[in-house]
Amino acid sequence: MTYADLSRFVTLALDDEKLRERLESDPAEVFQRYDLTDDEQGAITSADERRLTSMGLDPMTAHSWASFHDVEGFARDMPNAPNDVPGA
Repeated sequence: MTYADLSRFVTLALDDEKLRERLESDPAEVFQRYDLTDDEQGAITSADERRLTSMGLDPMTAHSWASFHDVEGFARDMPNAPNDVPGA
């Protein structure tokens, strides 16, 4: 996978609600259609901003993806996600 392919996928997913829903419910099915490495798939599904940036994704796009998933609860195991704050 190239930087451009990773960027295209994340940008598409940010804009496509149905793709995000499928990605959350069945990531393996979604990823079959894209040329993403296992590491890239893991960074996308975990919304790991640092990993995505280290793979060459634009920092603002990586931040948007991570922030989006904090709000949506997609990556519930993220330590700074709003749902992880006791009493929030």
